Amino acid sequence: TGVWTSSNTSVATMLRNVATGVAAGQATVMVSLGGFQASAQLTVQAGAPTMTGLMVAPVSASVQVGGTVPLVATATFNDGSTLDVTNAAIWSSSNVGVATVIQGVVRGVAGGSATISASYGGFSRAAVVTVAATVVSVRISPDNFVLGVNEQRPLAAWVLFSDGSELDLTSDIDIVWTSLNTPVVSVTPQGLATGVGVGGPGQFVQVQYIPG
Repeated sequence: TGVWTSSNTSVATMLRNVATGVAAGQATVMVSLGGFQASAQLTVQAGAPTMTGLMVAPVSASVQVGGTVPLVATATFNDGSTLDVTNAAIWSSSNVGVATVIQGVVRGVAGGSATISASYGGFSRAAVVTVAATVVSVRISPDNFVLGVNEQRPLAAWVLFSDGSELDLTSDIDIVWTSLNTPVVSVTPQGLATGVGVGGPGQFVQVQYIPG
């Protein structure tokens, strides 16, 4: 069988006539037999990296009803490399009534939260998306009342959202109460109206929803 040797054992080793790749590169394989020699060039190629995990980013996100937010799926490999697999992954939503997802793009459907999952290469990861309903209108309750001078009346600010829900946000930090005629009526940040002077009828109190 002759004597087999490798010119670069860090790339390939020889056991008799069997070569074993050690690392990517080139080595000259030589055999000696009966005073004769022969050689061959051996190329060792790096093996394909193995997928070790999947990441979804961001892991939590928020979006308004009708809006979209992108998620990214990234595959990780044992050689330290990564690959964007957003378009190749299989995406799903735990609640399509709240949020849908197509190739990582999440669209808000209604107020609430949904878990958005991505699957690729046998791995799965998820992110939580919160959908905030948009404000449609704000109303004062009661919307028609009479005050005497120095008389007080608590008012309520009801906010209607795009998902059909309505909340009493009277004392919310985003609710702004304003008197449109301070000589006639004053109003506190908590919606307490006080008669100051004689006047009316007319619109004297205004409420606005101004997100901070």
